[in-house]
Amino acid sequence: MRRVAFLTAINVCIVLPTFVLAEDTPQGADKTETVGTAEGKAGPDKEKKQPAPDLGPVLGKPIRVAVYEFRGQGIPERIISIATNSMVAELRKLERVAAIGMDEVKDMLTHEENKRLIGCTDESCLSEIAGAMGVDELITGSLATIGESSMINVRRLKLQTAETAGSINRRLTPEDGAEFLAAIGPIVEQLYQGYPLRPGTERGVADEVALSLNPPPLPTWVFWATAGAAVGVGALGGGAALITKSKYDDYNHTFRESQNEVLANSVLEDKKSEAETWGQAMLGLLVTAGVLAAGAGLEAVFTDWHGYGEADIGLSAIVGPTQRGGAMAGGVLSW
Repeated sequence: MRRVAFLTAINVCIVLPTFVLAEDTPQGADKTETVGTAEGKAGPDKEKKQPAPDLGPVLGKPIRVAVYEFRGQGIPERIISIATNSMVAELRKLERVAAIGMDEVKDMLTHEENKRLIGCTDESCLSEIAGAMGVDELITGSLATIGESSMINVRRLKLQTAETAGSINRRLTPEDGAEFLAAIGPIVEQLYQGYPLRPGTERGVADEVALSLNPPPLPTWVFWATAGAAVGVGALGGGAALITKSKYDDYNHTFRESQNEVLANSVLEDKKSEAETWGQAMLGLLVTAGVLAAGAGLEAVFTDWHGYGEADIGLSAIVGPTQRGGAMAGGVLSW
């Protein structure tokens, strides 16, 4: 009874879209089962029952796709979240495909409903939720690090027939998480071969999104603080240099006067000592300023100038709230 009530709540919260069929009809149907490697080569065929062919591209029929949160094994949560949202963004680039992420679903559910959603992990439960949302297909995925390799697995599930329309498993060369984002574009292209890109879009995850995976470690204030200190100490060193010159000039003037009149040796010694003291202070300040300037230059290499570390990694930040294919407006999901 709880699951029925939960599914009913989802169905009430989400307004399903109305599609306008495209006039053009691309040729070719999507593959039913695809297994690839990092190079994109198909793996050996397995002896098993093949699902029915995807007639959506041929008939020009639009489809509604829900992308469930990817699972991760030994992968940071930030990378998993960005990879999931990037999959939604990549699907929204396709003609006649409307995609929704689970973050958008959660935004429209109550706290209690979200608690029940978190406990839904098996495939049958996911299919029931997606079916209640009125979607046609469900995308699930997993990321993992195994030994010296990274693995990404993505499955395309058809809810009406309970069949797997495609499954891709790729072994990648680790690149601090960027390898997963680089694989999303080719994976979507392979899973949805009959669905062309929308005009004005390009396949693949944007470089800016990849940079947010592992941003430079230093915030900008660290650089500016070091650089400011270098400038301040350098200014003090410059002032000490002027005073040092003045003290040496005074000593030299007094020394010349001592040639014509009798002066106590202590007077000359005091002036010389004072000039040398200021000279040492000047040298120390200028050296310190140089070290700080060198440190600021090194920090500049590791400074997050574009704020990638503090940037929003949510779906709206990756695809934009007004991108065609899905947007949130006043609590209603429009496609």
